Amino acid sequence: MSILYMKKIFFLLLILSSLNAFAGASKRWYADNYAENALLQQSWATKFFFQDYIFQGDESILDIGSGIGNITAMMANYVPHGYVIGIDSDEAVVNIAKQDYKYIKNLSFLNKFAGDANFYILHKEKFDIITSFSVLHWISNNDKVLKGMFTALKPNGICYLRLASKGGDPVQDIADRLVKSAKWKAYFTNFKSHMKRFTVGEYAALLEKNNFQIVSIGNVEDKNFLNNTAQLKMQIKSWLPYYHHLKSINSLEADKFVNEIVDVYISKFPVNQNGSVILYDHNLEIVATKPAA
Repeated sequence: MSILYMKKIFFLLLILSSLNAFAGASKRWYADNYAENALLQQSWATKFFFQDYIFQGDESILDIGSGIGNITAMMANYVPHGYVIGIDSDEAVVNIAKQDYKYIKNLSFLNKFAGDANFYILHKEKFDIITSFSVLHWISNNDKVLKGMFTALKPNGICYLRLASKGGDPVQDIADRLVKSAKWKAYFTNFKSHMKRFTVGEYAALLEKNNFQIVSIGNVEDKNFLNNTAQLKMQIKSWLPYYHHLKSINSLEADKFVNEIVDVYISKFPVNQNGSVILYDHNLEIVATKPAA
């Protein structure tokens, strides 16, 4: 890791250290894990989007949930004669992205919520491509967001969407069972998750309702290699709604809860000889287009 990169991460941590959660229900990540998750997302986006789409170099792109901007900046390099706009509901990370990538002239970042209907109306049929990676499962009304995407896409425009799927995710499955156990259930009597997972059928229905033509949709299993169980715990803490709910009640119990998840996880997926852990993750990957009028 370069010194410059470490300085960027330190700056991000400094700004966000006083926050308990990111602004809006769409962000439940703590600052000390944000950069690590951004790198994981970049790996996923490379396999799903950059290695699939054939760029012409003049496309206009909207990236929904641009975060610290690393993936969005990659897009700008692929479209030297086009432009890219990244939007995110968290003002702090938008400011970081603006600072880090201010030298890229065809790239801009805006502090906007993914469900802002006015934004899409103002950008009606402006974009050739719309992307969103690991964000839409934090949005309560995906129907509204898809309607906005359809408005903002040009005819024959395409979207690449990646979000958490329902079923098959081992960490989520373990956590779901634990919260129903006698040991933990009292903490979750009033719990309401801000995370919404979808099946292939559920999301396909939403896309069709909003007039998208589905090119492909599937539940994809990812294998991510983490250095050790400590890194696995950090990764779980970065997103798991149960953890954040419990932490607001009792931080020590929240840590114990995650430790128990990890204990069960490694009993199913043992640690490798070098101490590393494979994190299995399931997500929907969707490619859909806006048909020409």
